[in-house]
Amino acid sequence: MRALRLANAVLLGLLFVLAAEGRAGADRARRLAPPGFIPVLSAPAVELYRRDNPGGSPDYVQVVDLSRGASVKLLHGPIAGEGKGQGAYGGDDPSFLRMTLEEAWEAFSSLNPNAFCITNGQFFADYDDPTNLAFPLKAEGAFISDGYAIDEFPDRKLMLEIWRGRAEISPLSGTRLYASSAPDILAGLTDTAGRRTTRFTGRTFLGLADGDGDRQFETLLIFNSKTATQLHVAAVLRGFGARKLMMLDGGESTQLLCRGRTYVSSARAVPQFVAVAGGAEAPPAATFWQVRRLRLKAWWNGKLKDLKARFHALERSSRQQLEAWWMRLRAGFEQFLDQGLGSKESGQPADRKTGRRTAGWMPGRNLPAAWDASEGPLKRASPVLRGSGGSRPFQAHRARPEFQSRPEGIRVGPGRW
Repeated sequence: MRALRLANAVLLGLLFVLAAEGRAGADRARRLAPPGFIPVLSAPAVELYRRDNPGGSPDYVQVVDLSRGASVKLLHGPIAGEGKGQGAYGGDDPSFLRMTLEEAWEAFSSLNPNAFCITNGQFFADYDDPTNLAFPLKAEGAFISDGYAIDEFPDRKLMLEIWRGRAEISPLSGTRLYASSAPDILAGLTDTAGRRTTRFTGRTFLGLADGDGDRQFETLLIFNSKTATQLHVAAVLRGFGARKLMMLDGGESTQLLCRGRTYVSSARAVPQFVAVAGGAEAPPAATFWQVRRLRLKAWWNGKLKDLKARFHALERSSRQQLEAWWMRLRAGFEQFLDQGLGSKESGQPADRKTGRRTAGWMPGRNLPAAWDASEGPLKRASPVLRGSGGSRPFQAHRARPEFQSRPEGIRVGPGRW
């Protein structure tokens, strides 16, 4: 009983852990959210927060927990020109057709049932279409572009490396770019790059936070606002726990669309996008009675299986015992027939087929005088017995004392009295 109670306690503890697991990421994000931010949209492993600013545009922050199954896709428009070998680090520098955010969302959501949000990506040549990307882009393990900006901001270029379950922001260089094992890489600038850090304009930033303290950045933060300064954005993301920041293209390029609804709008078409997909839906936690029912069902199935196995074993044993008994009975009966009831010295010849001695007695032949039908005993045998061996006259003489003893020489055999 003590072991059973302990098992029940452990099972209940596991149930509470499973029930709380689905809410752990959201609770951690809420603890990280600075004052004034409220959740406006959520999905497994991702949430969108909003804070209204007096006299300005609202701030939006996506909290993406990569460790819980959320994913980030780096998308781009159709390639118009390959630009082989013309990149800043020896690779390609292709040109891309621009797309509106709605077009990119339609393409992304049609392939991803868990599509959550999409926003603009990195810097590009503003007035060209097709246009080239300023910095490198790597998507799904393939280098798409090296970018053209080799001389701009030489000491302030960064790259976001994304693996399954974690991410990292580090300085950008050609050596680090091609030595990285990350399947997805997006380049940008430091949060202090540029000459207009205090200007209110559209801003798109990325940040990395370590929510569980394991020294790996599993939480990606994406900031969007129509009017904000670089200093303001840095302060907001650090309020969410960001320890590393990277700036993407802003101004009129800044835009945000989540689940078909536009939160930050712009009419500008851009060549590159950052798309976020939520994790898979976690199954609902089982209730106490559901678990008890499953345990009872498993116990009953085990008992039933054991009973079936025992029954089959008993059936096999009984069958073997019955066969052995039948063989012994048959052997004894055959031995009984071989030995007979008559005297071996009777001199009767043996049957040629069976090898058994025959008494030479058949019904109606060699009957003693007392057994003659004319004398009466057999004549009075009117009842008939019917059975598997057919029907024959009832031997009434056996019930009479004078007929209890059999005449010597009479044998019992198949088809005989």
